[in-house]
Amino acid sequence: QDQQGFEKFRRTSYTFNMQYISYVSILYAYIRIPGLIDSTENVNYVFDQMFTYKQHEMFTWYHHACYKSLKKDAGGALESLERSLKLGFGSYFQVSSDKDLDPIRELPGYKALLLKYFPEEQKNK
Repeated sequence: QDQQGFEKFRRTSYTFNMQYISYVSILYAYIRIPGLIDSTENVNYVFDQMFTYKQHEMFTWYHHACYKSLKKDAGGALESLERSLKLGFGSYFQVSSDKDLDPIRELPGYKALLLKYFPEEQKNK
């Protein structure tokens, strides 16, 4: 099933505003470079900019969930992930295999979100 999910994800095309992608790149620099993830004021500024791109809001909430998960803010991560899913983020493969969400993966709230938004995938698991 992971291979099928990966193939579907790989073949899906998304169109993004280049400025938005620039902010996503900056965000992940803060997340990946050791010590920068705690630059809360700067990260919040980047998210403020990303949230102005309403057409990409579901993706921004997904990235926010990843950030909160890595910060060990389980409640914030689950809340952001649910907001993303409510707005239409529908990549089960990404939600179920993104390493950034590993810190929340075993939580009942995470499992409940998968069951709520991806019932067929959970049934076939």
